Amino acid sequence: MERRAFGLLGAVSRLSLGGAGLGQVRDNTTREEVIATMKLGVDAGISFIDATPVYDNGDSGTVVGDTFNGNLPDGVAMSTKCALGNPEPSKALSILESSPKSSLECMKLGHFDILILHNYIIADDDTNRYSGTPRSLFANETVAAFERLLSKGMTRFWGITGIGIPDAIIEKLNGDLKPHLIRFISNLLDSPGSLRRCSEDAKPRAILNAAMNSDVAVAGIRSVQARALTDQIDHQLPYDHPEATDYHQVERIRELAKELNEASSESAHNYALSIGCCVDSSARGEKRARAAGVPERRSSERTGSRNYPEYR
Repeated sequence: MERRAFGLLGAVSRLSLGGAGLGQVRDNTTREEVIATMKLGVDAGISFIDATPVYDNGDSGTVVGDTFNGNLPDGVAMSTKCALGNPEPSKALSILESSPKSSLECMKLGHFDILILHNYIIADDDTNRYSGTPRSLFANETVAAFERLLSKGMTRFWGITGIGIPDAIIEKLNGDLKPHLIRFISNLLDSPGSLRRCSEDAKPRAILNAAMNSDVAVAGIRSVQARALTDQIDHQLPYDHPEATDYHQVERIRELAKELNEASSESAHNYALSIGCCVDSSARGEKRARAAGVPERRSSERTGSRNYPEYR
């Protein structure tokens, strides 16, 4: 599998395994299926795994521990996430430290490669409108807490989630206290779907441009928009659910995929790969992975990615 430069982390596979699927968030899959999927992905050349205790009460992390028993294959990098919110400034370090400690224990690891802030960064005067970490708390306490965890050897690098209030995110990317990595929306619709928590446009392309201009590594997420960009959503949703709404408006994309003789999800991953990021693929159990997941995404990686104008 082709590898891409991923900031200070070095080169990693263009596809990754996402923790939501590994934590069985969206599927009625078995633990055996999820472990088999993780092994299948690594055997296929995936070298970046994203897991966190917020997925299914820690199951995403314990799956990692049960699969590798504390011995990650050579060259495989691991990330986890921690939500901070808006606590008293003096509590920021303890919050950011306690969750990764628990994650390390259930994953049977000594350190992470990347620790990611798993909530919005918001303007100080937006705390009554949105939940998240105010910019001043991020600048004055959060970054220092991350650097402390780096010095203690708990993680090698840290990152942020680029979903939420785009202007606040871009400000941090353009400032002096830059993260090593940012996760951003990388689908054909520029849609965060049900992850949208505010009225502002998500502006994923502006976030991507700001990150690339600041030499911050970028990891694409929601490439298939929680399956809205697949051939068929395989679970029941209300008609007006954000993912269902996106699914209904991309019939032409599914027709295009058929013309290209590929699955819709393969087209979606091809597109995400074409914009220059490493893509966070959400694993869905070995049966589903074999039917519409890891091999299909591997095909996207192996055959090369079409570019944005072609899809337009």
